[in-house]
Amino acid sequence: MKNLFIPPLAAGIAILLFCGACRADTTHQPTAYKDAVRCGRISSPQLSELSGFAVSRKTPGLLWAINDSGNPPVVYGLSTKGTLLKTYKVSGATNWDWEDLAGFRYRGEDFLVIGDVGDNWSARPFNTLYCVKEPAPGNQSNGTMQLEWEMTFRYENGPQDCEAVAVDAANQKIYLLSKRSTPPVLYELPLDMPCKKSMYTARAVAKIKNSSGHPPKAPKKPYANFRSLPTAMDISADGNTLYILTYKHAYVYSRTPDQPWDPVFSNPPLQITLPSASQTLVQREALGLDQTSGNIFITSEKKPAPIYVVEPIFPRTR
Repeated sequence: MKNLFIPPLAAGIAILLFCGACRADTTHQPTAYKDAVRCGRISSPQLSELSGFAVSRKTPGLLWAINDSGNPPVVYGLSTKGTLLKTYKVSGATNWDWEDLAGFRYRGEDFLVIGDVGDNWSARPFNTLYCVKEPAPGNQSNGTMQLEWEMTFRYENGPQDCEAVAVDAANQKIYLLSKRSTPPVLYELPLDMPCKKSMYTARAVAKIKNSSGHPPKAPKKPYANFRSLPTAMDISADGNTLYILTYKHAYVYSRTPDQPWDPVFSNPPLQITLPSASQTLVQREALGLDQTSGNIFITSEKKPAPIYVVEPIFPRTR
């Protein structure tokens, strides 16, 4: 997001949904998470405004990343230590305000969805999602990604600022979480493969009723009046655990198969406590879930930016 400090919002918002079923078997959802540990550092001048993460399903140890508005339409590949490894221009795409990156597997193939959904002033007439295939591990380090599809959409109740996108391939849904509304609202689009060329409508399916609330004003703390706004999101492969990042912490909401999200959001989330924003991760904007290990990777905008990993704790099995 380009301009964070906009005029104060009327009420407090929100939260970081962090729901964690990292394995397809929902009986093995994490019961807690270890402390966040710094595992890398991003210093490449090409990634000065990193706004989205997706953990590669094809290449172990690879993180896909994007920059937000004002930057070229490029997807970058990083090691978990923060080393820039791959650079791919997305042919036919425009970076109006890229804010999140979501990976998913569909019929045995791996894809990335780029969320061009940032709208600080809630004024965009429509938003765009771009879908590309994830490159194979042996592909060259620099190249071009071809669009699989481009989806344009509007929200059913008017423009919304959004920085959090997740793809639930198991249930063929795309989720978007509003940033500046009170409370945050979860919207839904169909995952059409390929999508239609007509304008889609994102429909509200749930509100985050159990919110962390708006923190008291604290000018000395970075982004004090915005710390509870959601900035990134991911979802487990089975669609039952939702992970959401805020400027403050991360939160996890879990559901049973086929359960709607709305009643789930009435219950307290599992909180993942992150390091103090005054020390590191000042403008935390990107989160990605490793679907194999359940590890969560988090980083911040601006450079140099640290990469933190959070490991899940699973229940003991008899």
